[in-house]
Amino acid sequence: MLKGSIELFRVGGMKVKFNLVIRNETAFKNLAKAYQGKLVEFFSYGNAEYLKISPKPYLTLDISNTADKNDEWDPNMSVNLNKFAIFDFIKKTRAVISSMSIPEMYFNQNGMLRLNGELAKAHSKIVPTPNKSLCIIPAVLEDKEDSSNYYEGVAFMINSIDNYCILPITEVEYLCFELQKLDLYLLSMEVINTYLLMGYGKNLQKMKVNATFSEKKPEIPETTNLPKIETPSAIPNDI
Repeated sequence: MLKGSIELFRVGGMKVKFNLVIRNETAFKNLAKAYQGKLVEFFSYGNAEYLKISPKPYLTLDISNTADKNDEWDPNMSVNLNKFAIFDFIKKTRAVISSMSIPEMYFNQNGMLRLNGELAKAHSKIVPTPNKSLCIIPAVLEDKEDSSNYYEGVAFMINSIDNYCILPITEVEYLCFELQKLDLYLLSMEVINTYLLMGYGKNLQKMKVNATFSEKKPEIPETTNLPKIETPSAIPNDI
């Protein structure tokens, strides 16, 4: 398998990457599926020749920067989002941000900012993906320069409360802003062009599809008949 990847930007402890599968030799077992799955194809059909481009881009949200440097790589520290999941992520993240303005969501206790855990869980959102889930929930974030100071934030948890990243509201809004303006198909073409310019285009397969057509139109008989993921039961102690 050959993938094209672009590191787009970083927000706090989260890295956002663009990915495109360029070549996958082992995923398909027969010609019909291979034909459907190729990224770029030149083929002929009858007397006409065609160029078919079928990109399937996706983004990766990687929070592995928040893990201990001595820990082994954990696949649960990242999640992949296709085009619809990106839309779902932005929509639900903005809903969580809006819920943070509820007066009872945060309160002051002994001079420190605290979170109403039950209310936060009630307003959490789940973004499902084929093999993982991403939970978005209001949180409290500790100031890195002053451990006695806390402020509002949003936690992103992948599959469990052990794999999470907390960002302040401003960074979360910036994350949504950047994701909203991304053009995945334009990025796909940039990756494809780079792939071709590097000389790999010779590996693209040219297919011949034979077809015959009958000049006689078929007779059409007359007819009058018209044709799960649950919110985590606990919140990390430092949220």
